[in-house]
Amino acid sequence: MTKLFIIGNGFDLAHDMKTNYNDFRDFLIDNYLDGAYDPNAFIDVPDTTLMPDGDEQYDEADVVRSIIKTLDNAMGTKWADIESMLCDLNYDYFLDDYGMFDKEDDNYMRDSYIRNQELSGLLHGAFRQIGDYFTDWVASIDAAKTPRKSFEELINPSRDLVLNFNYTTTLEDLYGAQNVCHIHGTTSRELYFGHGDNNCPHDYYETNWFGAEQSLASLYYELMKNTAEAYEKSSAFFKELQTVAKSFPLDIYSYGFSFSKVDRYYLKKICEIIDTADSCFYMNDYNDEDERAVFANILKECGYKGKFGVFAG
Repeated sequence: MTKLFIIGNGFDLAHDMKTNYNDFRDFLIDNYLDGAYDPNAFIDVPDTTLMPDGDEQYDEADVVRSIIKTLDNAMGTKWADIESMLCDLNYDYFLDDYGMFDKEDDNYMRDSYIRNQELSGLLHGAFRQIGDYFTDWVASIDAAKTPRKSFEELINPSRDLVLNFNYTTTLEDLYGAQNVCHIHGTTSRELYFGHGDNNCPHDYYETNWFGAEQSLASLYYELMKNTAEAYEKSSAFFKELQTVAKSFPLDIYSYGFSFSKVDRYYLKKICEIIDTADSCFYMNDYNDEDERAVFANILKECGYKGKFGVFAG
């Protein structure tokens, strides 16, 4: 019987690949900061220099320092957190906090507004480059070398379907998987990277960083992953999935998948196109019972109606 595997970053991590936030951070430091970054050093908003051709250009090291500073303040060590937190970045380090304004001093208010407006424009130009650095990092990741026997025994590489949220080709290289949908791309084609929340907190920006709201809102949408477009580009895979599921109940296995908000769009689509009432959704035993309960609730919210199980990967 054909199975559907939903694969996330934990799968590559289980193969000893360097694919978490600290590895991305190290890549930035090694390649753009000559291997040295002091988290306690003062970091200014990256500024631009007017070039002879009239273009304005950032100093790359300044951009990378500001990105690391902001991401360090926002999140932990799991890659899923990076994409999720791109919609909730804290700019207090770089911008004037409106709550601290002396609202009885009109000159101070005006100057702070103008300063936030100028600085947020510079941040917008700098931070929109995160995706480019991410793409360069993905291309540098060393491939996994050793397959996991338990997973090798579980997957049928010629028959099973794989919805792969990773940008690497571990499944093809180590297991010979033939029916793999890289929903967010690989290094050989366009990558989809970013958060998945369409509700821009414009009012929050205005309340906290008065004067910066326009630039921050624009950046917010530029850092958002186009999940609808990614789904449409992979429509052939989902049609095949729908066809297979009409023949018999489809068992689903998740491995290293975080069930993050940005990726629930696809879970809802799966539950729309196939009848999951007779399916069993197996979660990896790496996740403890409490985590699996949270994941099960998310799946139910996405429309899943079947049973749940556990497997050892």
